[in-house]
Amino acid sequence: MKWTPEIIARLKELEIEGKTPNEVSDIFLKEGITTDSGDKLDRNRIALAAKYYGINLKNECKTWTDEMDEKLLKLLKAGHTCKDIASLLTKSGYKGMNKNTIIGRAHRLDIAKYSHHTYKRAKNKEILPRHIEGFDQIRGCQYPYGEPGKKDFYFCGESDLASSSSYCQEHDKICHTKSGRAEVLAKEA
Repeated sequence: MKWTPEIIARLKELEIEGKTPNEVSDIFLKEGITTDSGDKLDRNRIALAAKYYGINLKNECKTWTDEMDEKLLKLLKAGHTCKDIASLLTKSGYKGMNKNTIIGRAHRLDIAKYSHHTYKRAKNKEILPRHIEGFDQIRGCQYPYGEPGKKDFYFCGESDLASSSSYCQEHDKICHTKSGRAEVLAKEA
């Protein structure tokens, strides 16, 4: 495709209108401006051409506002997961939110310490030593029951272990397959 003076002039018009490379791509397709083979011009080609010709198309990156940052902090402090926060912000009209954008923003703002799946548990619970007394003497299945450090904590102990596993057949299935976890959750419900 040749970037003719007419196409460059049209690109400049779209710059003034505040269009993004994606929007320009759609507009060019409607106007019949395509590659030599008749394909739609992708946003990357358009962005490169715009940069080459000194045309500043609108940036497609999300811009976080102070209002969004405040909502994020409030929701993290309330104990919402990043996935839930993304969903709530999307419902509030903020486009393109997902779990990873929330995690990234929280880390950039250094407010990730409120994220319950990352820090809250470690902050509120005592961190146990890696070695549990008597653990190395356990023979059989090492699937834990109860909370470590409590009187009622114990291991399964079943002697018939799954191949190359420290768990019995039943617990190995629970720990290492989605269907095993689903069965356990169904029984608990």
